[in-house]
Amino acid sequence: MKYVRELFRLIKAAKLSLKKYIFMYSWCLFCAIAYTCSALIFPSIVGGIIDNGVIYNDFSRVLNNAAILLLLGVLMIIFQHLQKMSFAKLSQDITVTIQTRLVEKITKTNYFFWKQHKAGDVYAIIEKDVNKLESLLSSVVNDAIISTFVAMGVAIYLIYVDKIIGTLIIILAIIFAVMQRKIGNVAKKEMIVLRNKISDVSSFTNNIVNNSISIRLMGITKKMLSEYRENVGAQRTQYLKQIKIMNGVQSTGMAFNTLGLFLIMLLGSVRVVNDELSVGVLFSLTIYLQRLYSPIVSLGSLYVSLKGIVPIINKLLDILENDKEVRSGIYNPTLPLKGQIIMHNVDFKYEDSSEFVFKNLNLEVTQGEIIGIIGKNGSGKTSIIRLLSRICTPVSGEILIDGKDIALYEDDYLDKCIGIMSQENYLPGWELRDIFECKDSDTEKINYLMSYLNFPIDSFSNGLDSKIGENKMSLSGGEIQKIAFVRLILQDKKIYIMDEPTSALDEDSENRMIHLINKELGGKTCIIITHRKAVLEICDRVIELS
Repeated sequence: MKYVRELFRLIKAAKLSLKKYIFMYSWCLFCAIAYTCSALIFPSIVGGIIDNGVIYNDFSRVLNNAAILLLLGVLMIIFQHLQKMSFAKLSQDITVTIQTRLVEKITKTNYFFWKQHKAGDVYAIIEKDVNKLESLLSSVVNDAIISTFVAMGVAIYLIYVDKIIGTLIIILAIIFAVMQRKIGNVAKKEMIVLRNKISDVSSFTNNIVNNSISIRLMGITKKMLSEYRENVGAQRTQYLKQIKIMNGVQSTGMAFNTLGLFLIMLLGSVRVVNDELSVGVLFSLTIYLQRLYSPIVSLGSLYVSLKGIVPIINKLLDILENDKEVRSGIYNPTLPLKGQIIMHNVDFKYEDSSEFVFKNLNLEVTQGEIIGIIGKNGSGKTSIIRLLSRICTPVSGEILIDGKDIALYEDDYLDKCIGIMSQENYLPGWELRDIFECKDSDTEKINYLMSYLNFPIDSFSNGLDSKIGENKMSLSGGEIQKIAFVRLILQDKKIYIMDEPTSALDEDSENRMIHLINKELGGKTCIIITHRKAVLEICDRVIELS
């Protein structure tokens, strides 16, 4: 029941359609029952062919029973196919929805979420854990439904045919199930360890891929590779340990099957000799044993899988149910912002720190004003950007935009009115025209801005149709900064916030960007965090944080 509750909790957190889930699940259940009925009748027909046809040399009876056998086989194939396809469609709907919901949730997370979660771990959850959940829903649960009905049906039939043999086989099955449960408890603990190892490798791989050039330039390639081998080796060792546990399930199942077959042949043969059992029924009992063995192995594997899947579900829930997110307000004015910013008696500290970054911070930026902010490392320059972008919230005090608390504004509205250029500029792997959100009327201006910054569009092989994804590694930090700046200019917003916008530029490019700031952003409210004297000279005021 615990696993069912966790699964339904996940369905609720992911905002899945429970009504649709129950409907499709019921259809799968119907197909499972139909398959089970056909599968249970199937072996008895085989026994009937032997007892009623072969022994009496009556070919017509053999033919009639064989026709029934063929029909049952066709029905089994049809209903099993319908069930598997229904579960596959259902599981895909669920996993795609969960993946989308996870990514949507992550895009709304605030700064503190990433202080508590590793990027590699989050990536593994979205890419790997959701796929494991899909496997559980589409194959494991699917097999479990069939296995449960088959096991119950076979057990009833065995007792009906022969109470002694049936009872002994069921006792063996119970012993086997208990062993499976114990193995499952071990598997759960080891799966948690394996999951952490996978997360560590994923984080480390992500780190190397994203910083391969920097790692080489620092001269730490060998050390990083050595550490990577250690992590991969630890994951391999834990994975093999988990496989060993899973193989234990198969081994105990084979032992059950062998011992059960021994009992059926030994006791059944005695009863055949004493004319208490027919040869056909004895033969059908061996088939029924196989029918019982397979579902018990499947149910045991399901139990082990469920033990391993609970930590994965909890990982998914950790993201879906987390409250570390940027909360959108509902205030959506019809007119754009004017551009006034007021920070009044703002106290702010990070959740994992006891020290305040700000105490009673007061800052006012009037409409159309350009202010520069300077200060030592740790003085709170970046924290101001985080507060104004709402990925952090103050402990106390007010942050007002045009006289209205920033928390009350709708996200989309602020995105339309406030442009932010961070120090670490990210460029998606889109075509340049998509990055610039280029309209036909913008082409001339883009060409002018890029050429003025000594980085003409002609530098790209396909002009505006060039994909950044293909060129990102060949772009310098300054070139990325220029693209990000031009994109910012084209957005035509009312408030601009820039963090060290010229840090990667040479003197000539910096002067050109400063000229564009004066020319293109005149009348706009600008907050520029910088230590460059040339940039500070165009600011109406300079505020130093201590």
